Amino acid sequence: VSADFERWSSSADGPHFYEPTRDTLLAVRGDRLATISSVVLREWTLDGGGMLSVGPMHSLMRVGSGSFNQIQKAGVVASLQTAGRHAGLLAPKATVVIARYLDDPNKKGQWSAAVALSIVR
Repeated sequence: VSADFERWSSSADGPHFYEPTRDTLLAVRGDRLATISSVVLREWTLDGGGMLSVGPMHSLMRVGSGSFNQIQKAGVVASLQTAGRHAGLLAPKATVVIARYLDDPNKKGQWSAAVALSIVR
C-alpha cells in the first residue's frame, strides 16, 4: 500500500491545467491531489531460480478542487523475473498491469494496460 499527497499550482492561463504524469486537470490557483495504491501479490519460485508474482491491484486518485476528475481503477498485476543471464541481460523482469476504470470522467468502464521491463546490465 502506498499513498502520495501533492500540492500543485501553475502560472498557466485559464482556471485549470493538465498534469500529464497524473493524467488529470488541476486548478491553476493551487490544488491538492491524493493517490492511494494497493496490491497483494502471491509469489512462486520457479525452477532455475526465477520468480512469478500475481495478484489484484487497486488505485484511487482524488483532486481537492472537486470529484469531476476522480480516477479509480481495479485490476491484476503479473510479474516474471528470470534468474541468471538472458540475451546478455542479468535477471530481466517483465511486469504487466491490466485494469478497468471504475471511476473516471472520460474512461469509466474502459480497460487499461501497461508493461514495464526491468534490466540490469
